[in-house]
Amino acid sequence: MNTAAVFHHRGIEAALKVAQVAQVASTLTIARPENFPFIKDVSYNEGKLLLIDHGMASSASDCREVVMMKIVGHTMGTPEATLLEAMDLFAELGLDGIEIICADDYPCGLNLESSQSDLSSVRQRAVDAGLVIAGLVPYTKDTNHPEAMARQRAIADLKRAVDIAVALDCRAIRVFGGHEVPPGEQGIAFGRLAESLREVGEYAATASVQLNIENHMDTMATSAEMTMAIARAVDLSNVGVLYDQANLAFMNTEVYEMAIALQGPRIQHVHVKDFYWHGTQRVAAVLGQGIIPWAQIIGALTDLGYEGFYSLEYERRWFPDQLPPAAVGMKQSLDFLRGTQR
Repeated sequence: MNTAAVFHHRGIEAALKVAQVAQVASTLTIARPENFPFIKDVSYNEGKLLLIDHGMASSASDCREVVMMKIVGHTMGTPEATLLEAMDLFAELGLDGIEIICADDYPCGLNLESSQSDLSSVRQRAVDAGLVIAGLVPYTKDTNHPEAMARQRAIADLKRAVDIAVALDCRAIRVFGGHEVPPGEQGIAFGRLAESLREVGEYAATASVQLNIENHMDTMATSAEMTMAIARAVDLSNVGVLYDQANLAFMNTEVYEMAIALQGPRIQHVHVKDFYWHGTQRVAAVLGQGIIPWAQIIGALTDLGYEGFYSLEYERRWFPDQLPPAAVGMKQSLDFLRGTQR
């Protein structure tokens, strides 16, 4: 054989686990073959998965290595559903996992007061659906608030999010870069933010949970450069970057080449969405129907060696009049994203 193919897709990963336990060298069944039209056969041999490509190979001796993108659904895309209903939909669509909003005012998510019983039910539903819980999305921003009590409440909320992540067997949390502040206040606000995120990061590290600072408007992380400055100031290995090129494009900061070059190996999670301009109005779009060059971005991230999650942050929560229901639009977005695989 030439090359072992390594698959990061839950259907094939599950099949590999079964084969490893049974120690059987035999052909495996692909759970959703329609998602992989280029596959002719997948075999298990000597502890490795072998892929035979329709266009390139006729036998296991001509295998090629493939690392499938790990694509998850963000519950922003399912405002009409409960969290459990969203899990069922994401499994039906063929997504690998779910990213869950943590907010008291959103039905398709969790709140910070969720009981252990509720969390156990969510975790079990994810296991039953074959979904990994790839991340939590709290909306806490007071980490750079001028009042110490407000900062302490924000720190406590984020620590509670870490506890929820542990209960769900989730290893990552999106964090905001505090509030955006006027230029004259940036120095002291930046220091407060770094101090707060460092305290939460140290707490998260004891539970092997990653904090990812998102490129996001109305925060101090409004550019890739500023996001990296915050991450460097926190100076913890488990505090990285959530890369969101659509947000950077909306804020008219770095193009994707510069954003990836600046943030590089600190990128731990990627939000994927699209939009276009109608005059001066931003209009949300199904992936591939907007202005964000996702095929090139995926290629650049692949060249970088990125193997983390791509989360479909389908913005139906905010723009229900601009986007079709998740069963339609997220499926189209997933198909587009899978089609960018080299």
